[in-house]
Amino acid sequence: MTPSLLVWSLAAPFAVMMSGAGQQVDATDSPPPTPLERALAERGCSTPSMLAAEPDVRQRCADTQLALLRDDFGVNLKRLSNAERRRVDAACRRLETTHGRDGYLDCVNVQLVALRVQRGSVNGGRVPAPDAAVDHGGSTPTAAAAANASTPASSPAQPSSAGRTATIVGGALLAIAAVAAGSVAVIKQRRPRLVCRECGDPTTQLGDLCPACRHAAADALRRAGADRKEQIRADEAERRRKLQVEEEERRQQALRDEEARALEEAQCREENARRAREEEARRELRREAAALQQRSAEDVFDPYAVLGVRRDITSEDLRTAYEEARSKYDRDSVAHLSDEVQQHYREKALAVDRAYQMLAG
Repeated sequence: MTPSLLVWSLAAPFAVMMSGAGQQVDATDSPPPTPLERALAERGCSTPSMLAAEPDVRQRCADTQLALLRDDFGVNLKRLSNAERRRVDAACRRLETTHGRDGYLDCVNVQLVALRVQRGSVNGGRVPAPDAAVDHGGSTPTAAAAANASTPASSPAQPSSAGRTATIVGGALLAIAAVAAGSVAVIKQRRPRLVCRECGDPTTQLGDLCPACRHAAADALRRAGADRKEQIRADEAERRRKLQVEEEERRQQALRDEEARALEEAQCREENARRAREEEARRELRREAAALQQRSAEDVFDPYAVLGVRRDITSEDLRTAYEEARSKYDRDSVAHLSDEVQQHYREKALAVDRAYQMLAG
């Protein structure tokens, strides 16, 4: 059983007795209860005995609880000071997360009972404070109330029914105060145990780490940071290495392209030279063919014309002209040309040899 149920199990019978005695506050002129007031009043009447009672009994209990709540704290708890509101919120807000709405309402009811006891009066000062009851040497609440009612000489006599009602309420509140401390202790025992989320050792905050685990976590973070920095440096070094490799490959490719262009140009020049030599050989062949045709028409072999010398040439000049003609028609110089050109050069070489033998002989 929750603390508030323990408290209100003692207060509910007195509330029903007050309702039966005709002391329930008339709610015809009062504003309708707010959701918080309704929840607190209904929670206060949620004891097993009240749940087993008739609906009209439970309704009278809830109306009585609402009347007492408004009589002590005003409509919607407006008489609570800011400090009292902060205290109630600080004590009960966390229970709404850990124990749900019912735990929160139980805690608020216990805090309101504690405020009643702390203020020392209920319903406008009609009931004496709990401390005053204790000072009478353990006398009953009824005797204490009667003694306090008879003490002032000038106070007017209260109606007998109002006195009985005040005595009943005072006794209920004294009983509630008696179990309030035990209820708070039970709530504290039900609070979640604060342990380290890593090793399970006690700690100071929910979900927090103990000093050892916090130190280990800080070391792990530092190591992770150092590893990230080292990885960044390694990645940067690898990136620079790849850039160097790519640059070297581009340089080597440029060299290969340059060599290929140079080789292609050399081959082109060689091809052009070969074509020029062939063209020159063809022109010479045509000239020689024309000369042969002319000599054939005359049908005369002229050694001077073959060597290209004068008729009064000396033997030394003849030898020089012969050597020049032989070198001009050397067959090795046209070995790469067509067979037709090579045949023409052989015939020219034979003609040069014949002309020299004729003139030198």
